[in-house]
Amino acid sequence: MLIDVKTTATLRIRTEDWRQLIGYAAVNVHFPIGGGERPEPIRRVGFDFSWYGDLASWPLTCLP
Repeated sequence: MLIDVKTTATLRIRTEDWRQLIGYAAVNVHFPIGGGERPEPIRRVGFDFSWYGDLASWPLTCLP
């Protein structure tokens, strides 16, 4: 799972936040986090709102 930690005072996901998170996941397809020959693909993405102690996540099904 790829998690973006947000430390904002508002419990809100902006369009820019989504674009950044999906961009990281897309780049990971060609440049995997952790390297290696066959790393595990990212299967879920999410946002952790640290001020609220809340984690929201979703399956990532459009990428291999």
